[in-house]
Amino acid sequence: MYRVLFVDDDEAIGFLVARYRIWKTAGFELADFAYNGREALEKLSAGGFDLIITDIRMPVMNGLDLLRRIREKGYPAIVILASTYQDFTYAKEGIRLGAVEYLEKPYSEEKVAEALRLAEDYLGQEREDAPERYWHALLEGEDPAQLADSLFREAQDRYPQDGERMRRDVAGLLEKVYQKMCEQAPWLKVIDKKDFIIGGRPAEEAEEIFKELQWKIKQYGLRSPDVMAVRIARLIEEYLVSDHLQDILAEKLELSKDYIAKLFRGRSGMTISEYTTLLKMEKAKELLRTTNDKVYEIGEALGYSTTDYFTRLFKSCIGCTPAYFRKYSASEEKF
Repeated sequence: MYRVLFVDDDEAIGFLVARYRIWKTAGFELADFAYNGREALEKLSAGGFDLIITDIRMPVMNGLDLLRRIREKGYPAIVILASTYQDFTYAKEGIRLGAVEYLEKPYSEEKVAEALRLAEDYLGQEREDAPERYWHALLEGEDPAQLADSLFREAQDRYPQDGERMRRDVAGLLEKVYQKMCEQAPWLKVIDKKDFIIGGRPAEEAEEIFKELQWKIKQYGLRSPDVMAVRIARLIEEYLVSDHLQDILAEKLELSKDYIAKLFRGRSGMTISEYTTLLKMEKAKELLRTTNDKVYEIGEALGYSTTDYFTRLFKSCIGCTPAYFRKYSASEEKF
């Protein structure tokens, strides 16, 4: 059950929304109310909320400032902003700051239900991705103490009144992170079996486990993101003209397509698609220089089904048509 904090300076609106029938069936509990951003922050500091639905225009602290403070403090709750149509410019700023959805006021049960469905998908995916997120943070050498603190706070926010469930949540995620390690070092499942039982000091115990896992990363020379970025680039070159390049990358690297894309862009500064296009254009230049293949044959060899599209793309990247390049590349230094 996800816990919701509803923030609006109009008490009557909160009373109306609380009477919606969706709270009995949607998998969300309308757990508390706040009447401005500052009060919401005070309630958030005690933990226990998964979703914040907040108005933008409020006294003391508005919804956008609340969203900024939530991100600054690292609270794990996601945010849905609400405002009238006239405030849509502010809503766009909120989306840029990390809000997951925008609700146009006045509220209706149908609008709130649709927003909750989107939030449920987002929260479910976020939890599903958590083990991979922590595993790659370890690979990148992030501080185990900070990772443990983040993990502990997320679990505490989910189960603020239930210490036993919170400890099981921490232990379960640590075990999944360890399983990620075992995918890259299968022998660990045999020579280093582990039981993940968290006692009365969840943050400290999680830190010790993260330290141990990070030591094993160094001990066994497991893949670092920089090495992975190089491997991604080489696989792109190897399967350059495949129709299912991203599926192949995910299969070969045993990582999600989204993570591969983020890692590669973070290290290279370009998307996989941009890099693929650059490689294809360099290959096209080589073929135009060294073979007598027709332009359409070169385009087809590189995976482009129409000559017009290949020609336009080549001109966009290189600055001239393939025919011009073939004719003048030997004599013009710019090529």
